[in-house]
Amino acid sequence: MKAFLLALVGLAMAAVFWHRLAPDVSLDPSAFTDGRELVTSYLHSGVRTQFAADGKVADVLAIDSAERKEGSDETALEGIQFFSENTDGTQWHIDSSSGLFFEDANELFLQDGVRIFEATRKGTIDTESMWLLIDEKRAKGNRNVVLTSPDSRTIGTGFELDLVTDIATLKGRVRTDYE
Repeated sequence: MKAFLLALVGLAMAAVFWHRLAPDVSLDPSAFTDGRELVTSYLHSGVRTQFAADGKVADVLAIDSAERKEGSDETALEGIQFFSENTDGTQWHIDSSSGLFFEDANELFLQDGVRIFEATRKGTIDTESMWLLIDEKRAKGNRNVVLTSPDSRTIGTGFELDLVTDIATLKGRVRTDYE
């Protein structure tokens, strides 16, 4: 009984000592922002996996870093990689240096150079920026686009890509060169 009482007193003293060493977290958060917006969340080396109703992986979003500011509905991302596979086995891999994630809509605005790689037929689509509508499995953009396949190169302005049916549509000023 004495040992138990001594252990309890020791534990209480350790808790008091630890509490005194802990920083005061009751400070106003604005003290840490230097007049800038407060960062409400930050993530480093994150992976988000979404599953289909049958339990299979629907898509994977991997990022190097993410930061969301207080009161914002968007999350700034860097080092973005998106992977998706449709029912016929076609694999899509989308890379971008940076972008914005809108969680409520489950949409990504990718910017600073975007590359879409279709692994099955070894085709690529390159553009400066685009929207990725994750729930709809569609990508679309209004900027110049270069679509490259093993035997051709097509340039145009604006595009839509259906990741389910594997159909890419270029909107305007389309020109194709065959190799």
